[in-house]
Amino acid sequence: MSGGRAGSLPGRRVRVHFNLINHCFAVVSVAGPDRGRVIRYATDVTCTSVRFHVSPSGRAKVQRTGRRNVHAWCTGVVEAIDTGPDLTALRRVTYNPHRGATFYLCQELTAVLYADRVVFAKTAPSAQHGYAWVSPQESARPAHPAPAPVPGTGQQARLW
Repeated sequence: MSGGRAGSLPGRRVRVHFNLINHCFAVVSVAGPDRGRVIRYATDVTCTSVRFHVSPSGRAKVQRTGRRNVHAWCTGVVEAIDTGPDLTALRRVTYNPHRGATFYLCQELTAVLYADRVVFAKTAPSAQHGYAWVSPQESARPAHPAPAPVPGTGQQARLW
């Protein structure tokens, strides 16, 4: 794992997913020489400008074969790593391929597609699963902003 020093990660665009074997978060580079490689394992990661992704074909394969694979992740810009954040005021977001095709708020079962700020952390150090955590204000926003029209074309802009 090259480039895995915590000091080099803040401000870097990454992909984050929970590693079910190591029971921690894998931070994957999305650009540069380490693109597509795990550059750090962490107990918690805080990111900004986060988008939640689920690969439909990967999800279908899990449902068809019953075998796990990495088909759901989040992309964002690292703000902090391994800081032991306080999760008490935050709302839990999770994903289960057998319950739906998107990440969702645990209490409301409301789809979550993006967030301004997300904390990726486990409920306790010994916990087997990790979650994304968003502020209550994030959970009150619509799941996806309405696209603005492209000037002069009359067509809607693509957001991603």
